[in-house]
Amino acid sequence: EGVSVVCDALDWTPVPMRIVGGVWKVRVRLPVDRSIQFKYLASGGHWCNDGDADGYHASDRGDNSGVDTYRPAQPPV
Repeated sequence: EGVSVVCDALDWTPVPMRIVGGVWKVRVRLPVDRSIQFKYLASGGHWCNDGDADGYHASDRGDNSGVDTYRPAQPPV
């Protein structure tokens, strides 16, 4: 019925997602130059990882998905 994203950058506070074109989506502002850990929280308390995550991080509650917000290196001027 509903899905939220939770991440360490937002103090693990659930942010509700919405369906757009049959896909769950959300827009959040994340800090740059970090590896962010996150999970999806579905109705009924079901936790899910993202199969397309940049990586995975071990935690005391199982693996978390990861997304990297590192900026590309700037060429020297």
